[in-house]
Amino acid sequence: MEMDLEILACFCDEAQDLLVRWEGLCLEMSRSQSPEQFDELFRLAHNLKGSSRVVGLESFGNLVHKVEDGITELKKGLVILNQPIIQQLLKAQDILSKWIVELKNNPGHQVDYKDFLAEYSSVFAGQPHHVQAVSAQVEAKAEEKVQVFEQAEVQHNPVQSKSSSAGVPAPVQAATPAKVNLDETVRVSARKIEQLLEIMGELSIHQSVIFHSLGGIADSSSQLNHSSYLARKITRELYEKTLSLRMVPVQPVFQRLERSVRELAGSLDKLVDVEVNGGEVELDKTVCEKIVEPLTHMVRNSIDHGLETPEVRVMAGKDPVGKVKINAVQDSSGVHLWIEDDGKGLNQEKILSRAIANGIIGPDTQLEPSEVFALIFLPGFSTAEKVTDVSGRGVGMDVVMRTVESLKGEIKIGSTPGKGTQFRISIPTTLSIIDSLIVSLKGIDYAVPVSAVDEIIHLNEFEYDENDRMIRIHNKVIPVYSLSDCLNSKGNGEKINHKSMLISKFANERVAFKVDRIVEQQQIVVRKFASGMEHVFGLAGGTILGNGQPGLIIDLKSLAEHFVLQVKPKAERAA
Repeated sequence: MEMDLEILACFCDEAQDLLVRWEGLCLEMSRSQSPEQFDELFRLAHNLKGSSRVVGLESFGNLVHKVEDGITELKKGLVILNQPIIQQLLKAQDILSKWIVELKNNPGHQVDYKDFLAEYSSVFAGQPHHVQAVSAQVEAKAEEKVQVFEQAEVQHNPVQSKSSSAGVPAPVQAATPAKVNLDETVRVSARKIEQLLEIMGELSIHQSVIFHSLGGIADSSSQLNHSSYLARKITRELYEKTLSLRMVPVQPVFQRLERSVRELAGSLDKLVDVEVNGGEVELDKTVCEKIVEPLTHMVRNSIDHGLETPEVRVMAGKDPVGKVKINAVQDSSGVHLWIEDDGKGLNQEKILSRAIANGIIGPDTQLEPSEVFALIFLPGFSTAEKVTDVSGRGVGMDVVMRTVESLKGEIKIGSTPGKGTQFRISIPTTLSIIDSLIVSLKGIDYAVPVSAVDEIIHLNEFEYDENDRMIRIHNKVIPVYSLSDCLNSKGNGEKINHKSMLISKFANERVAFKVDRIVEQQQIVVRKFASGMEHVFGLAGGTILGNGQPGLIIDLKSLAEHFVLQVKPKAERAA
């Protein structure tokens, strides 16, 4: 049958939601099972099968139908659920999820799933039948429900209970629940939300311009000022509500992490118990998608490097089952994500020796524990003794750092030998509005994200010569660069008069950038560069400043990374 592309898009969105819940159910059932879970999994499969065939995806529907047959056996108690079956149900979910992604780009996409079905069928065929035992459990559960309903009916309708006791059977009814109002949902395309955000961004910018303009009018009326303040407040609230349309819970991401932990632990013959909290915390959809890869790298790092084998844990006086905690907390500053394990912890001496051997630091370099831990984020750095499919290639943790910094966030590590390691990522809930410092360079104002600034130094507080290339701060000498020179800025001819420095950090290295002055702190709406300008060195986008003028956003983190990884090594080699 001919496929309606609009209906197909709706199906793909609905199917992705159903498959996320499918994955969640499988993970729940790996811990404990109930008849209700089998019923729900069956409904998910049944809905997927029916809706896929409605839009003409016969092959997709046939695969779901075959998987549904196995779920039916579980539901009826013909086989007992075990880990091999759970793995097969997860594999089916994985195949279907990837199929959905491909369908969005190619409606005619097909998958050869014969090998999977053969494996799926063999796993179910090899299971012992326990019809009587499971049927008894199901009947007991049903009887328990009837008793609960009867009790509730007696309490709810005492008159009817009297007639029942007189020999007249009373119908069993479920108690009507104390009322729950559920929000109705409407599917809206991401493109429409983006367009709405752009319009709201423009409104927010111009409202800010009006507010700043009125501040410079001495004879403006108090009523006008008050109205301007209220309009700005309402505009801000309206923009925040618009942004919330893009917010999604992190629960699906956490499910993927939990699944990754269990699969990797199994392949490494390690026992692990996963604790997940904070799945209801919401992030911008774009942020949520980008954070998946770094979080996956960190949980794999915890399992491979952190957790010991059961035998080693027992010898160390620990529970043979390792613990991994994944948590999310939201506050006014953004969202904080924790990944914590109770493994052996990071080996500072090993990290330092490897860094010295690779020429990253000198043998006499003194570092704080946090600075030592930060070395693992450098490209190519690894302490693994041998290269495996999981680790040893020196890639992964540098990707974590780059991704987190691209999201205007930061990452911190805490570790105790023999006790475990904790990774903490802090990121803003959205990338559309950011706090920034407005700085002046040769008479032109630029915006610098506050998240990229580690410290601000006022030069009148230090003994510093304009020609100096280094400055001592907190008993450490760090390199100094002119921010206008880094950007090759011509300015407007105004005389340079460096008064402040912005200190930024990459890994454990700090870099100072001189600016003429710091104008103010301001929230700005980030506007991406047009196509072809996405990778302009040192710049992250544009915005409209509070004075109504267009301004560029400086990517201070990228500049710091450039000087740490490229300029500094060249200077050291030349010396």
